[in-house]
Amino acid sequence: GPEEEQLCKTAQYLAWYYGCECSGPNIPSPDDIYVDPNPACDLCAGQDFDFVPEPNKGKLTQTECCGRMNCEILYFGAAEG
Repeated sequence: GPEEEQLCKTAQYLAWYYGCECSGPNIPSPDDIYVDPNPACDLCAGQDFDFVPEPNKGKLTQTECCGRMNCEILYFGAAEG
């Protein structure tokens, strides 16, 4: 799960940072292999507006994963990643 992935990344970082002597190839910097599991997302990309218009801010949308969410909160939450 996500917790195990984060724990592994932390262990990888500490091993790299403190120069662990592992048998095998060199450990690459975590900066070279890190993938953000929650990247920023522009909810309005490709649409007429690059923001949620005032009349739509209070509307609810079905996310299919997290229930119904307010459009404005969803926009800002996605932008933060």
